[in-house]
Amino acid sequence: MDFITSIIVGAGSLCAASMIYTHFKDRQGRKQEIDMDTEKTDISQEELHNRRTLTTMAIIEGILTDMQCMPQMGENGLLQFDFQSEHFEVQFNGFNAQFWNPGWSFVGMDDPNYNSILRAANFANVSSPATVVYTNPDNEGRVIFHSKRSVVVVPSWEGNDMLVRSVIDSLFQIQRDMHQIVVSNLHNQ
Repeated sequence: MDFITSIIVGAGSLCAASMIYTHFKDRQGRKQEIDMDTEKTDISQEELHNRRTLTTMAIIEGILTDMQCMPQMGENGLLQFDFQSEHFEVQFNGFNAQFWNPGWSFVGMDDPNYNSILRAANFANVSSPATVVYTNPDNEGRVIFHSKRSVVVVPSWEGNDMLVRSVIDSLFQIQRDMHQIVVSNLHNQ
C-alpha cells in the first residue's frame, strides 16, 4: 500500500511540476515574442500606444456598425453614436475604451428633491459596473448627470462584441437603478 501511494504522489508531483514549468515557459515565450516584435519594428512606445489605440478604435467601430449604431468621429476626437435614442461617446487610450453617456439628465438646485437625487447617484454607483458622474451646478443652477464605463479590449478575443453590448447595457441599467432609488426614497419620505 505504501509503495502504490508513493507512486501516485510521485506521479502527481511530476504532473504538477510539468504544468507549472509549461505555464512559465509559455509565459516567457509570449513575453519574448512581444519584445522581439517591438525590436524588429524598432518603434517607440508612443507609436506602439498609437497602434493599440487605432486597433481598439477599429474593433469597437466595427461592433457598433454591426449594431446599426452608425458611429462617427466627432469634432472633439471621440467616437460618437446613438443607440435606443441615447447619445454615447467613446474615448480611447491604448487597449482601453471609456464609454460615456453624456448629459442624460439634470436636476436644478432649487428642486426640493435635489439632495435625494444626488444621494441616489452615489448609491447607484455602489452596485453598478458603470458610474454616474455629475457636474458642479452650471450658471442656471443645474447639475448634469453623465454615466461612464471603462473596459479593456483584447484584440484576439472573440467576445469583444458581447463586451461592448454589456457596457452599453450597463449604462442604461445605472439610469434605471438611479431612478428606482429616487422613487424609493420619495415614497419613504
